Amino acid sequence: MPKLSIITVNLNNNVGFIKTAESVVAQAWDDYEWIIIDGGSTDGSADVIREYVGKFAKITFWCSEKDGGVYFGMNKGIARARGEYCYFLNSGDYLCESSSLNKIFEVDFDEDIVYGDMMLEKENGKRVIRKFGNTIRPPDLQYGILPHQNMLIKTNLLLSTNGYKTDYRIVSDWEYYTTAICKNKASYRHIPVVLAINQDGGMSNDARFWYIQKAERKIVIKKLFPVWLRVFYFFSMASLRSKIDKVGYRLEKVLRNRRMK
Repeated sequence: MPKLSIITVNLNNNVGFIKTAESVVAQAWDDYEWIIIDGGSTDGSADVIREYVGKFAKITFWCSEKDGGVYFGMNKGIARARGEYCYFLNSGDYLCESSSLNKIFEVDFDEDIVYGDMMLEKENGKRVIRKFGNTIRPPDLQYGILPHQNMLIKTNLLLSTNGYKTDYRIVSDWEYYTTAICKNKASYRHIPVVLAINQDGGMSNDARFWYIQKAERKIVIKKLFPVWLRVFYFFSMASLRSKIDKVGYRLEKVLRNRRMK
């Protein structure tokens, strides 16, 4: 059984998939399998995937078929995973360097959820690092995130909870680890390493989907936290940091869009 199952979900992102794939095949640490789930792409992605399957034995499963979206694809990958941990490196995101997996697995860990720090690659090529703390408090997750593209989750934990909810479009990964940590007391550990570089153009960062994300998060928060806690957390430092970050981020997006017009 491999230590790690890398799961890549792709849909019509041929160029992004190649960037992801090249970072995977370059890894020096090799105790992993690679599972590729394509959602029925029409841009030639399936042909590219076949090329990698033909020359790279670490790919233990792949498919190209229409499904209900990214979380359906991730759940397909979980069902096929044989590794102790699952790692979701979706098309377009890529491992920082050939020693990225070495840096994570040189640490001895057994927690349910292991997360690193996040490096975000903006549309202009600029990279920004966001560092996370060793301790997670409920307000941190109610108003913030963990770096899902820099996170390992025990496969048995994912299987025992049937993976990610497919009735959300954007927040199922956040809902999953927030529920696991805040409600089900899953163990976790922070390793101060940037595993992958994440692209800034995903749905969760797209202004067109801000209101969908906000609405979905509200539904989850009401299920997880009673009213008195939500009121208490509203006055927390995590809430204040979130408001400041959102204003700055959205202002940056608006200004960038205006410059492009």
